Amino acid sequence: MPEHSPVHLQAPESPRFAGPSRTTRTEERPSPEPDSEEEETNNAPVLLPGGPPQALGDPLIDATRVREYLVQEVILEIPTCMSTTTFARDGPDGFGSIAGRYYNVLKRAEEGLGRKLPSGAHLVNPEARDFFKAEYAMIDEILTHVQKYISDRGETGYRVNVERWKPLAGRMFEVRDTCKDAMAYAGEGSLDVPRWGKTGRMSDFWSLNDFEILSVAFRSECELFLSSVTRAVMAAVQHDAQKQKDEVVTEDRRRSEETKGKQVDPGERRTTTRAPTSSFEPVYPDHYNGVRPIEERSVSSRAREPPVRTSHNPFVSPQNTFHSRLTNPANFRPLGSLVNSPNRISASAGSTQRYREMLQPTYPDQNLQDSTENNFEPIEQDSRVRFDITAPGDPGDSSPDDSDGGKDHRKRGKRGSRKPRKDRATSDDKDRSKDEPKFDMRLKVDMIPTWDGNEDTLGIWITKMNSLSIQSKLIWTQLGRLAPTRLTGPAEQWYYSLHPNVRTTLEQNWDNLRGAISQYWMNQAFMEKQKLRANRATYRDTNHPKESPSEYFIRKLNLLQLSYDYHDRELIQEIMNGAPTTWTTIVTPHLYQHLEDFQANIKYHEDLLLRLEPPRTYFGNFGGNASRNPFRNSYRSNPTPARVNLVGSHDKLKPPQFPKDDENVSKRGTPESKGGRACRHCGSMKHWDYECKYARRGERQARVNFVEVAEDEAEAQAAYDDLFYGLDSEDEQDF
Repeated sequence: MPEHSPVHLQAPESPRFAGPSRTTRTEERPSPEPDSEEEETNNAPVLLPGGPPQALGDPLIDATRVREYLVQEVILEIPTCMSTTTFARDGPDGFGSIAGRYYNVLKRAEEGLGRKLPSGAHLVNPEARDFFKAEYAMIDEILTHVQKYISDRGETGYRVNVERWKPLAGRMFEVRDTCKDAMAYAGEGSLDVPRWGKTGRMSDFWSLNDFEILSVAFRSECELFLSSVTRAVMAAVQHDAQKQKDEVVTEDRRRSEETKGKQVDPGERRTTTRAPTSSFEPVYPDHYNGVRPIEERSVSSRAREPPVRTSHNPFVSPQNTFHSRLTNPANFRPLGSLVNSPNRISASAGSTQRYREMLQPTYPDQNLQDSTENNFEPIEQDSRVRFDITAPGDPGDSSPDDSDGGKDHRKRGKRGSRKPRKDRATSDDKDRSKDEPKFDMRLKVDMIPTWDGNEDTLGIWITKMNSLSIQSKLIWTQLGRLAPTRLTGPAEQWYYSLHPNVRTTLEQNWDNLRGAISQYWMNQAFMEKQKLRANRATYRDTNHPKESPSEYFIRKLNLLQLSYDYHDRELIQEIMNGAPTTWTTIVTPHLYQHLEDFQANIKYHEDLLLRLEPPRTYFGNFGGNASRNPFRNSYRSNPTPARVNLVGSHDKLKPPQFPKDDENVSKRGTPESKGGRACRHCGSMKHWDYECKYARRGERQARVNFVEVAEDEAEAQAAYDDLFYGLDSEDEQDF
């Protein structure tokens, strides 16, 4: 099944949001690929509704009996499931047929769900459709881009894609919590976020009749939710505007009475001097990319004068109403959609301690909106740690200790002669301190490590950058501007694909830039991949054939700490699980409770661990030696030519026990190109036995019959090993 790219809801002109086709039929077609032609989708089969709507039944296919890899995503346009504003597109006749069926379906939904559903004119709210334009587009997306499944008995079921529902659900929870006060003030009461069906379970598949009923009910409740919020917020805005207007009139009347010499009630005078207040916080829809400035954080802090609005949208700040909704204003919010992304890893929940330490604020007391050098503590200019960004030869690149510094010292001495004796002594001390040898604290831009977008090195790169940023607040600020110049490859392409206003915000300081990188790269898939790497890491594996025991300890420890919240004893155990079993008798891991002590113990015995003879197994190599082939001395002393065409083959070679894995291609040369036999674990000619992902499982099964190995089998395996380990020597000759 082809995978589909994430849906971007900020483009209302997209064909996905064009509404249903001008027909009363239900159209179903496969979800288009990015490079598919439009005429191919127009020839999709058409499904007609099977007569009048029937009563809502049980799920057609339970989710527990579904094979997810057979689920397809299709575009299903049911006219009654679309917005009621689209019913009249085909004229009076089309409106009558669709509206009649709509109310019949709605009645079936009320009977099946056991709750009253909204219908009628109160759903047609132009203000709500304008304010929540992106949310209405999300509803259209959810009810048209659905998942289809055909069971073994030929039953066809439909369900909504829960991944398309998650952004809308998060948005509704945010709107509900933000507008709680406005809802209570307007008398709307508390609202519940709409749910699918009776229980909100979206994983089951339904028949076309039941899916139509549930979709109509779901859209009806979603539109009622957005319409109710809009009415409440509009009422609060109108109340504030009227209150503000009354205060202006009262102030004018008071001034007029004072001019005429009349007495004014002190209590009334006090009320006129108060700033207008509001009982709610405005909501900004996702399709609007602006952020409120600091003075717009709450309605109560706005200016007293009625703001000049070009739009009556209470969800948009007055300063930004002149911007188009499809453009990016100057105060563009960077990565606003990623903050609520379902794939984002929270820094407080679902992450490890190492992850939280990497992403914690460098200077928590620093206002990110006002990160300038003026906020820094005064530091002596020559001792302040900073990046030297001046070009060689520039006047600013000179040091106070240059050859002409003596002339400056004499001038300072003459100026100091006019000061009192105490000040003269202090000045002399400063002059002597400048003549003393000292380190140049200016850092070079080349000291900033580069990063090429490789997720495997992202953790250590962020750790290095954090170490630089804590040198001083000036470094912390400069890293925001200089770190992007050290990005290469995919990381550089990603960064410069962002909007210029986004990059301006990210370049304010290192924390802003680091937050954007972590939101984009360190997602749920990244964490799962790191866990897989940590579990598979072993001593001298394929990618690290020459590492020392200390290097293995550090590599495994970094992977485990980024992926899991293990204590020291658990980390020691996991590290030993990937090491040769012979290490246990030397390093005695059971005697150590702290990582630092165990690491020092491994370093102390490192020479002895390197001299340990690798285990002589028939199918694997867990240690290295000078000949690179541990089987050469144990199986034969005089090489003999292979008896078959493919090196390593013999008559008693058993068939592979695992499915073929041709996606794993050896980077050092495949057996197919070197004349070797196929992988004995999966039968692939693309990689060697020791590079197969089933190697360890197959080795455990084969050790049982190791004593039955014949001489010809041993010779064939030795020839295969010579061919494999000879690849290392070929690589070294290339250099």
